[in-house]
Amino acid sequence: MKNRTIHLLKVFWMETFRNKISLFFTVFFPLLFIIIFGTLFGEGGSFDNEKDLAKIGVLKIEEDFKEYLKNYEIIFYKDVEKLKKDVENGELKYGIENKENSYYIYLTNDLTNYQNFQNIKSEIDNSLKRYNYQNLKDFFIIEDEVVAVGKKKVTDLGFIITGALAISILSGGMFSVITIFGRYKKENIIKKFMTTPVKPIEFVFSSSFVQIILNFFAVFLNILFSIIIFNTGLEFNWLLLIISIFCASIAMMGFGILLLLIFKKVETAQNASSILYMVMTFFAGVYFPLELIPSSIRWLSYIMPIKYLADTIRFSASIQDMSFTYFWIINITFFIIGILLLQFASNKYVTEE
Repeated sequence: MKNRTIHLLKVFWMETFRNKISLFFTVFFPLLFIIIFGTLFGEGGSFDNEKDLAKIGVLKIEEDFKEYLKNYEIIFYKDVEKLKKDVENGELKYGIENKENSYYIYLTNDLTNYQNFQNIKSEIDNSLKRYNYQNLKDFFIIEDEVVAVGKKKVTDLGFIITGALAISILSGGMFSVITIFGRYKKENIIKKFMTTPVKPIEFVFSSSFVQIILNFFAVFLNILFSIIIFNTGLEFNWLLLIISIFCASIAMMGFGILLLLIFKKVETAQNASSILYMVMTFFAGVYFPLELIPSSIRWLSYIMPIKYLADTIRFSASIQDMSFTYFWIINITFFIIGILLLQFASNKYVTEE
């Protein structure tokens, strides 16, 4: 039996690398997201010297105004058309014109400008008021302090990377099971296995164990890549992370079995899993906080298992607060549901063959 199990493990391991779609979504698709979002949300440079300062053009404002807006390079204009043209050509970040003590701000209509406009508008407004009163000091100072949800302060990139790890586990479990128990049944591969001394429980155990190993490989590869390339600074409690990966892998394989039970046909289950994969990617608080999801559909997030998987991974990275009791409830629930569904698969998809 020992040799038989080892041989089965080798067979399923080789099959894993032949299944290009499952391998892509388990290992490389989350990696692709990390690269994309890491580039967008990674730490950028700062204004360390004068040449890095954003340029603002002003019209009909005195020379000493630059003392009141020190975070920008101020360029003085005499012609409004020239001011507008330089803003349009990207030579200026913004333009300001004084019209009878009413100030007009010119900017281009690109998305980045609009996102930052309210901040710069407030800063310019405060500077203009101080300029009019000839008061160099701020009227009031607002200091921001970032409060960490967990033990560590969470960055956009850290939030996204931990979400990518959850997506990797989801795809690894869900797609692999649909392939193994769906396609294998349809193509009579399971029936061929059952003509050998292989027992149903050995078949299920071997296929599941290989997928769990692949999930561990994918998660640690993504973590290593994000640390090397983006220097994320994530600090994991490795024991909690291993527990989360193990229990969630079993649960996500069970989720794949559930799709096969609901949709019967392999092709329908595969299509449904692809749709659910995309829905859970963007509507379960995986890559974006739940607060960004419209309140009318936010309830969907709370019925998606990937949401709780992402929570446990972020807890293991100390960037989300959670009690140990809640952590164990989630993982034990994942484990029990996954085992029950895999046992059902052993009986329905293997024993019946």
